[in-house]
Amino acid sequence: MKRFTIDGRQVKSFDDFVAAMNAGLIEGVGGLWNGNLDAFNDYLSWPEEQEYEIELVGAAGLAQHLGHVAQAAWLRTHLQMCHPSNVTEMESRLALAAVGQGETLFDVVKEIIANNPRVHLVLR
Repeated sequence: MKRFTIDGRQVKSFDDFVAAMNAGLIEGVGGLWNGNLDAFNDYLSWPEEQEYEIELVGAAGLAQHLGHVAQAAWLRTHLQMCHPSNVTEMESRLALAAVGQGETLFDVVKEIIANNPRVHLVLR
């Protein structure tokens, strides 16, 4: 099974994570991810392998740096761009993240990967 290694040891922000994903996976399959989470899901289907692994090196640090603070920042940015029907849910998620509760941005990324049956996530 092919493995794509994402080096998250230097990741300190979501932008750093985007750069690490681009370097470790997305550029290698012919793309350039801008951080849109819907597009991230799409990029996971690009490798031609039937199944493959994404190895996240430095997962503990990623979990810390993509925690509630990062989630709140991401939600604040995207709240202004989301469809009006999603505003209430986004505001609820933001309220939780702002007080250190609910899902983290790392949780969201892991869930997107987990929901793709072709991808096996390995945390190191």
